[in-house]
Amino acid sequence: MGKALARQIRRHTHPAARPEAPPPPKPSGIDYLGLVAARVAAEAARRIAYAEMGPPVPHNTTDDNAGSDESNKEVER
Repeated sequence: MGKALARQIRRHTHPAARPEAPPPPKPSGIDYLGLVAARVAAEAARRIAYAEMGPPVPHNTTDDNAGSDESNKEVER
């Protein structure tokens, strides 16, 4: 076996070569952050219309205990 040699890292391109810069992106004209800010402001300004919600739904206690043995015993008596 031979001795291990350290690998020398070298440049893979010519030192005088310049990287090609991509052209700058064209603006689309859409202000995305402005649209998001306007939507958030509109949602925050909207109030809850309690009058349009309707009456509260009554809580049904018989359905909650339908599977328990104690409730079945009470129904059988």
